[in-house]
Amino acid sequence: MRVKKVTLADIAKECGVTTASVSMILSNKKIERFSQETLDSVRQTAARLNYKTISRRSNKKLILIVCPSIYNPYYATLVQSMEMEAFSKGYTTITFNTYWDSSRENEVLSIALEKHVDGVIFAMIPQKNEVAIKIKELLPIVIIGDRKCNLGIDTVEIDNYLAGRKMGKFYIDLGHKEFAYISTPLNEEHSARTERLRGLTSICLENDIQAPKIIVKEYIFPEEELNYTDIEYNVGYALALECLTTYKNATALVAMNDMIAYGVLDAVKSRGFSVPEDYSVSGFDNIFPSKFIGTGLTTIDHYIIPRGKKALKMLSLKLDEGSDTDTITRIEYGCTLINRKSVGAPKIK
Repeated sequence: MRVKKVTLADIAKECGVTTASVSMILSNKKIERFSQETLDSVRQTAARLNYKTISRRSNKKLILIVCPSIYNPYYATLVQSMEMEAFSKGYTTITFNTYWDSSRENEVLSIALEKHVDGVIFAMIPQKNEVAIKIKELLPIVIIGDRKCNLGIDTVEIDNYLAGRKMGKFYIDLGHKEFAYISTPLNEEHSARTERLRGLTSICLENDIQAPKIIVKEYIFPEEELNYTDIEYNVGYALALECLTTYKNATALVAMNDMIAYGVLDAVKSRGFSVPEDYSVSGFDNIFPSKFIGTGLTTIDHYIIPRGKKALKMLSLKLDEGSDTDTITRIEYGCTLINRKSVGAPKIK
């Protein structure tokens, strides 16, 4: 008969404390915050239940990388850039995908404690802010996110509002006056999407151009994110067809990211139109396939690899110097428009 493995949660339940408290006590971290009674209770319960701590095969520091999915080359590249830097420092990494499921984010803390990781990097802004804040109390943590992120945590960020403005100005300088913004769900949990739209809208209004028409998929279930690896492409394709039917005069089709833009490109071409002669299409992120000759997507470069490496370097400093500090480091990267000819001057009608 197989014996059930004793976990930190089992000990926490018996002692009436949190899993995080058990982890700290058994690893002798910040134990000054606990009463002697609690310390004795946790240690004695662990011994009675025959709890086995996980022994490391090496002395390498272990970093947990949290990201939505590695199907999108944006996140795949970001994760690999962190691994490049981690391996150069002799660290080991593990990756946990949430598929934008907030309930999976709740598992991050317990995974970090059970696996005895030394630090955590979020490759996106957490949907559950309290999870990141709890982790900060126990472990060094860095977030790769948007300029609007303000959780009191070290952050490597970009200004998506500025990116939206740059893209909009490029179209306007070419003579475009009818815009459509094609995106996956827009809400405060996905500030990059909303900030790109806000930047695009602002530059349009400043030039006496009507705000972009918004064509958006209202909701994507986490199960869809997990089970359909081409979800963003399919969303772009379907929404572009809707746009071509509903907003025929919109010549500037701005996709929320490159993956969605690929779907938009194919949808436009499937209806017998040319890019950029009939419709101009662009994205954001400058992921690797966007430079392929058959794609040639105009996009905004967000320096994915340098940002990933910088996040790991920031975490490394916290590991080496200790994380008991009130100092918060925020590093912002700029953005550059890459013109690959999928955007051109609109037809004169």
